[in-house]
Amino acid sequence: MQHCLGVEYAQNYLWVADTYNHKIKRIDHRGGMSRTMIGDGTAGHLDGKGINARFFEPSGLSAIGPHLFIADTNNHVIRRVELDTLTVTTLDFPGLCALDVCIPD
Repeated sequence: MQHCLGVEYAQNYLWVADTYNHKIKRIDHRGGMSRTMIGDGTAGHLDGKGINARFFEPSGLSAIGPHLFIADTNNHVIRRVELDTLTVTTLDFPGLCALDVCIPD
């Protein structure tokens, strides 16, 4: 792992943002096994399932129920993962934008 910024516990596993490798890893704390579950390791922005998704330096993690939320730092978005299927989607926040790229309606 390289530059781990986020750690969260959900569904009996530790989930870690492997930031500079553009991946989310799952660690079985009982046996110490680490496995890439989400992201293919290439910087980008692509919704998809498991290792078919892409992130650009994911960082903070937060779990709520069956979802893992990921701050996808260099894509400037929040991503949601359905932990049962590992399906990644980008959340849409209408009217919310970065100050330097905000265009008024």
